[in-house]
Amino acid sequence: MKTKITIERMAIVFSVDISTLFLAHQGNPMEESYKEYTERGPTIEQLAYCSNSYREATLSKDPKFDHFEIAEKHKVINECSKAEAWLREKKQQQDALPKFVAPVLLSANIKRKAEALDSYSHWFFCGFDLLHNFNL
Repeated sequence: MKTKITIERMAIVFSVDISTLFLAHQGNPMEESYKEYTERGPTIEQLAYCSNSYREATLSKDPKFDHFEIAEKHKVINECSKAEAWLREKKQQQDALPKFVAPVLLSANIKRKAEALDSYSHWFFCGFDLLHNFNL
């Protein structure tokens, strides 16, 4: 009789552990989706700010940007447009998905896109300006 009770207790503990693991497995995707949802807004704003800043600087009539060739300015504008088009497409895909499905638009991907745009455009404005100042 004592063995039967021990086995039943072990079965209950075992089933509780299995259900805890199951819930943890189910909860992690939900937590990840919520985390992505909360981080997505600020990272989208960061990419938009980056794109708008470089676009405005490129189209600026400020004399400090006069030494840039028009073709180079168009390259920066094209990079900004590509980043914005990518964001628009991914955002539409994300908006079409239910909230319980794994996100298509990840904040890490948005950050990478913003960093790539910043790297390209920042080099253009800072690196090109340095080359111009040193007459290289």
